[in-house]
Amino acid sequence: ACGGWMKTHPIPPDQSRWGRFNELAERNKEVLRVILEKASADEPKRGPGDRRMGDLYAACLDEGAAEKKGASPLRDSRAAVDGLASVKELASLLARLHASGVGAGFSYDSDQDYRDSTQVVGELDQSGLGLPDRDYYFKDDAKSQDIRRQYVWHAAKMFGLLGSDPRAAAEQAGAVMRLETALAQASLDRVSRRDPEKIYHRMSAGELAKLAPAFDWDRYFAETGSPRSPWLNVAVPAFAEGFSALVSSAPLSDWKTYLRWQVARSAAPWLSRDFVSENFDFYGLKLTGAKELKPRWKRCVELTDQSLGHDLGRRYAEETFGADGKRKMDRMTAAIRKSLKKDIEGLDWMTPKTKAK
Repeated sequence: ACGGWMKTHPIPPDQSRWGRFNELAERNKEVLRVILEKASADEPKRGPGDRRMGDLYAACLDEGAAEKKGASPLRDSRAAVDGLASVKELASLLARLHASGVGAGFSYDSDQDYRDSTQVVGELDQSGLGLPDRDYYFKDDAKSQDIRRQYVWHAAKMFGLLGSDPRAAAEQAGAVMRLETALAQASLDRVSRRDPEKIYHRMSAGELAKLAPAFDWDRYFAETGSPRSPWLNVAVPAFAEGFSALVSSAPLSDWKTYLRWQVARSAAPWLSRDFVSENFDFYGLKLTGAKELKPRWKRCVELTDQSLGHDLGRRYAEETFGADGKRKMDRMTAAIRKSLKKDIEGLDWMTPKTKAK
């Protein structure tokens, strides 16, 4: 059955995998495209949500403007990295880079408290790698070794596009690999992260500062603008500790090179054609097996959905669900609740107290 399905449903060239959920996602993109094209029309009566997502989508689609600008949109971020005078200033710089979507060093975000889903808490977690996860840096099989070589070569070519000569670009790519390998060494592997107990560690800012003293956490939290709370979830304490050790031990030049790389890597899909092609050559063709770059409208739909999902989701629900759909779902949910209540009340092995719960 699978063989027959695979013969009649070949993987599209712009995809790395294919199945029913991928088909659903592709259909949804068509719906979102219509919504975004409407929102991107310069109508004076557009609401703030439509204006945000419409303007982002329209700017993303403007391939001609991206081609003219080349790497110039990175100018401010690159200048901030070049101006890093000591690792003491790393906290301010990472706060700024994280706010602009550059996932360097570690991640800091909000999440539901694992033990109390009514609460939203700050969460500090491992991040900052250019390869998919830690094991890509350490597996010894031939494919993994080849991916690492290809990754270093990709980084060197990207540094070349940013203006480095071949020798300097190769040295910079090596520095990136050194620092990322150290971050990977401190990271928790993918299988371990499936255990929620291993990624839930309540900690005050003071306790975090004792665990990872080389980084100015107070300054970082202040400059992110996030609300302060008595504690946060430090998902992987060993990573915070390892990151701090790297802050104090790695040369400042390596940190600056690594941050230049993370700035370029995060922006590459949206820059001029040479950056887009080089980014796809590694992350698409070599890493995932996709044979063709997705059409720009698909990539722009995905970017808008990732960046402004609440705005786009509201319009999507209105278009595809509507008031009538909500009434039908409310009736169905009520019927399911009624049926489950009847089933629970008829159980002879459950206590009345548990049934009430």
